[in-house]
Amino acid sequence: MPNHSDNWKRFAIAVALLFGASFLPAAAQAPSPAASGVGALGRVEPQSGLVELGAGPADSLLTLAVKLGDTVKKGQILGYLDTYPVAVAARDEAAAQLAEAQARLKAQTELGQAQLEQAGGQKVDVQTRIARASAAVALAAIPVESLTKALAVAEARAAAATITAPIDGTILAIQLHPGESTSGRPILAMGDVSKMVVRAEVYETDIPRVKVGQTATMTSGALAKPLTGRVVAIGRMVARNSIFSTDPAARVDARVVPVRIALDDASPVAGLSNLTVDVVIAAPPAAKPASGQAAGK
Repeated sequence: MPNHSDNWKRFAIAVALLFGASFLPAAAQAPSPAASGVGALGRVEPQSGLVELGAGPADSLLTLAVKLGDTVKKGQILGYLDTYPVAVAARDEAAAQLAEAQARLKAQTELGQAQLEQAGGQKVDVQTRIARASAAVALAAIPVESLTKALAVAEARAAAATITAPIDGTILAIQLHPGESTSGRPILAMGDVSKMVVRAEVYETDIPRVKVGQTATMTSGALAKPLTGRVVAIGRMVARNSIFSTDPAARVDARVVPVRIALDDASPVAGLSNLTVDVVIAAPPAAKPASGQAAGK
């Protein structure tokens, strides 16, 4: 008698050869590479994140004091915008005006005090009151307070035209060169490459299977061997993916959740910020049967 089961299997395989493996019964399909875990695309980046330094849309870059690969300290001057010379001139002018006003204030205070002493020595109350009032008028005419505020504004403008490092790190990219208009574009990017992580974009439907502490493996054609690490943080917002596969059939509008993975050894990717990697987050270990419950029951 014909074996209907065997006939069905042969029919299913023939259909699969013609139309693709998606028509195979579940038992006959090849397991997914991430069948035992969660697969995702990821990107290598500094733990500090990639810090991009920019300026206003109307600014231009005057000069840069660093080059690609330089190690810098927080607060170090990296360059200046084209508005810096004018801002510095305005700052110096405000500082000079304030210094002059303070000198006049000191001189007028001393003069007023001498006039009061002279009037008091003559035992004439009217002259004393006139001298005191004259001194007060003279002091009020010296705008020390407003000049102090004007200097603060000028200093702020000079600082805004100065490009400084917000963190300790390494210059990873230079997008603009002296003379080019910023037009809202970043001037350079930097980050602390002493500590690298992988930011994986996990499909929103897979995120329930990802927990902090799970191990992960990252591979790339640019790496001699896989990287390993552990999930240390899971995002709280769903957004569109920003990491794309080279596969033309891959989804470009996926809804994903960012997952941060700390690397066990980051030295192979210390100079490879933004490297795209394939990530497999291992499934958590199976739950042990309850105490006293026999296996298979």
